[in-house]
Amino acid sequence: MAGPTFAAKRIVCEHVQSVGGIDHVDVGNKQLLLYCASARHKYTAYLEDQNNHRSKVVAGEKRIALSDEASEFRVRRTLQTDAEALSASADHFADQAEKLQKIPLLAKRHATSSKRESRPTEGTEPAYR
Repeated sequence: MAGPTFAAKRIVCEHVQSVGGIDHVDVGNKQLLLYCASARHKYTAYLEDQNNHRSKVVAGEKRIALSDEASEFRVRRTLQTDAEALSASADHFADQAEKLQKIPLLAKRHATSSKRESRPTEGTEPAYR
């Protein structure tokens, strides 16, 4: 139990004991009844507010997770389509070079692409010769 809740419960129990038990508590007191009804209403409103806040937090976390997953999927799909397009165009140019019997161009293209693949990426040290 939280501190204020425990203190409130203790105050009520002490009052009931001081008047001689639950049978001697004046329940006809209009001010006491209004206060209790108001306190009950405030407590239920507080619980509803807490429940709404929790559900909003959970919904926000789910939305963020879904948007992250969707953006990752878009990036993966874009990379895959780019790779497929590059592969198709390389195949097309290779077929075209064979048809035109320009094999030296094909070999030259292959040599330049293999040099590009062997270049160091960012953040790595270049190989010394």
